[in-house]
Amino acid sequence: MNAQKLVGADKIAKPTANWGENEWNEFFSQVGRPGTPQDYKPLGEQALGGVEIDEEAMKKAYASFHELGLTQKQVDGVLGLQIAHMKGSAEAQQLATEQGLAEAKQALQAEYGDNYDQKLELAKGVLGKYGDNDLIKMLDETGMGNDPRLIRLFSKIGEQLVEDDATGQGAGLFSTDAAASRQEIEGLKADVEFQKALNDRTNPGHKGAVERWTALHERAYSGTVKPS
Repeated sequence: MNAQKLVGADKIAKPTANWGENEWNEFFSQVGRPGTPQDYKPLGEQALGGVEIDEEAMKKAYASFHELGLTQKQVDGVLGLQIAHMKGSAEAQQLATEQGLAEAKQALQAEYGDNYDQKLELAKGVLGKYGDNDLIKMLDETGMGNDPRLIRLFSKIGEQLVEDDATGQGAGLFSTDAAASRQEIEGLKADVEFQKALNDRTNPGHKGAVERWTALHERAYSGTVKPS
């Protein structure tokens, strides 16, 4: 019965160790390899799932797939595995970046206390003024921008520039008004009565102290680069 089923059916030769290029090409064609690398159908948007594909790289990949004798189904399977791997890597990188940011923030908040926002804005101001687009992009993509060591460095540079601005010797990191506001903030930090009013909600001067404190910070950091 099995022999009868084969009568009239297309026969595909079994590969042997003695096959040459012609025999393999005939075999690949019989099992479903497209005629040329250009005949492979690209994956659709749904299969890509938002992953960007390099067109030139794909041309080389299709040429290799064709040389290996892969069918369309096999190519779809290989590309599907690669895309799944790329998605997993991207998600892992995003998770690591977010975790790094959270850890850096926690460490710096513990170190700087109430001065955290001020220190961070100083660091951003330095990076925004002196860092070019390539540097900023690199810090973003690698997650190095969340490194507490870099943030401390940029913050210290910012503090020095603010002091220089206030004495007229600075490079103009912040406006004169911003520098004056920073000086006033530093003075208020040492003002015991003001700090009592600022931190005690029951103090009659609490509302005024909060408004003054907020306004000073808005002026002091209005020229710095905000996070994207």
